[in-house]
Amino acid sequence: MKGQAYIQYIFAMIVFFIIFLFIVFQTAETIPYYRTRSIKNRVYSDCFRISETMVKDNFTEYGFAVEPYLLNESKIKVFNSSCNANYESVKRNMGLEDVRDFNLKIDAGGNVYECGPKPSSALIGSYIERYAYTTTGKIVNIKLRVW
Repeated sequence: MKGQAYIQYIFAMIVFFIIFLFIVFQTAETIPYYRTRSIKNRVYSDCFRISETMVKDNFTEYGFAVEPYLLNESKIKVFNSSCNANYESVKRNMGLEDVRDFNLKIDAGGNVYECGPKPSSALIGSYIERYAYTTTGKIVNIKLRVW
C-alpha cells in the first residue's frame, strides 16, 4: 500500500508540471502580442490627440485653428519654422515621450510644410490624415505620422 501512494504522488506531480509548463508557454506566446498591440494603441492615441489639437485648438503652440477645421496659415508657418529650428522642444510640447518621434507634412493649397525625420518602416507607428481649410479658403491636407 505504501508503494501505491508513492506512484500516485509521482503521477500527480508529473500531471501538475505538464499543466504548469503548458500555461507558462501559452502565456509566453501571448504576452508579446498584447504588448505590441498596447504599443500600437498608445501610438495611435498620441497621433490622434495631436492631429485633433492641430485642427480644433488655437491655445497650444501646435493648434492652428481659428475655429474647428478653419486654420490660420500664418500659425502653420510659425510652427513649421520653430519645429525645424528646435524639433526636440516641439516634440516635448506635443507631449510625446522621448522614445517617440513624429513627421508632419502640411499641404496648404500648394504651400508644403514638413517637419520631423522620415520614419523607418520597421517601427511600430500610426498615420493620420486630416483635411481642413484656411481662412483664405485653401484646402489643407495634414499628414501626421507618429512612431
